[in-house]
Amino acid sequence: MSRSTRWVRRLGALTATATLLCWGAVAVAQVPPTITHQGRLYDADDNPIDDTLEVTFAIYDAANATVPLWTEVHDVTFEEGYFSVPLGALGPFEDTFDGETRYLGIAVGADPEMTPRALIGSVPYALVASDAIGEIHPLSVSIEGAGLVIDEDGQWVGDPSGLEGPQGPAGAQGPAGAQGPAGAQGPAGAQGNAGPAGAAGPQGSPGAAGAQGPQGNVGPTGPQGSQGVAGPAGSQGPAGSAGAQGPSGVVATATASGSNTVTTALAYFGPTVSVTVAAGQSVHVTANGSFGSSIAIASASGLSMYICRSQGGALTTGGGGIFGLTNLTNQRNVFGLSHVFLALTAGTYTFGQCGSSSSVWNNNEWGYVTAIVSTQ
Repeated sequence: MSRSTRWVRRLGALTATATLLCWGAVAVAQVPPTITHQGRLYDADDNPIDDTLEVTFAIYDAANATVPLWTEVHDVTFEEGYFSVPLGALGPFEDTFDGETRYLGIAVGADPEMTPRALIGSVPYALVASDAIGEIHPLSVSIEGAGLVIDEDGQWVGDPSGLEGPQGPAGAQGPAGAQGPAGAQGPAGAQGNAGPAGAAGPQGSPGAAGAQGPQGNVGPTGPQGSQGVAGPAGSQGPAGSAGAQGPSGVVATATASGSNTVTTALAYFGPTVSVTVAAGQSVHVTANGSFGSSIAIASASGLSMYICRSQGGALTTGGGGIFGLTNLTNQRNVFGLSHVFLALTAGTYTFGQCGSSSSVWNNNEWGYVTAIVSTQ
């Protein structure tokens, strides 16, 4: 396990505690745009760290969410293990906090994010943030959908109807006044309805209808043709012979993991797997590993690697290999390749990632190898 991975796991345990102590800020006039996050970092031997590391902070809406609501990367300086980071200094939180539960994720360098993520809690004064208690000192007051209601001079500028009291009850009816003079004669009324219609005169006699002509005769129907006789069914042909059985595909798999070591002579780098094959079967092998150097030179170089097999003796390389691989000091890269060994003779074989280098590769991590045996 690499040193940086141990740092991340140690940091994860302390971050949950630091979150409860430091999450939040007290607002007086204007809410600060950042949140101070503090903690302490130790190495695998419980020694506090003195270094500057790249740390990624992310906020999620669920403990197992894959896409963060907010993320920010800081170059954090650790002194005796202690650190303090102003979250939100590089990217504003905007709508990250809406009252729903949030989780803080932390990752150091290229290592995976720590698990489990820390639940983001409230500081004591934030527990009453949804209801003001005591005096408030706003610069002005606005309401969503209504706009500004109190300006910076303390004057009400909202809807004035809200300031009017309810309408009072109706007063008692006063005494009737003296009768006024008669008004002028009104205009003539509308014309009355028309009188009923007179009786209808006698109806004339209808004329006589003409006689209908005779209908013509229908011609005779012709005879229907007879249906032909169906021919006999043909005999069934013989069944064809059964085809050959297809291949059965994958018959066995094996996988392993372990640390890597690079030597000057051709050898397995790290983990290997052994499988037993029948005559004519093939083995598909994939392998990869993390390699690097901490020696203070320009870079590690001259690394050659292959997929190898062996049967109790010397290694046999598969494929053309990869040559002249390099890496900068105090960095690691993952190198991997694959190869299919076809039509092997029956027996038990060992497979793995192998190679050599005349340079110093001493900052290596784990490697992984998988072998799949098939009849193809």
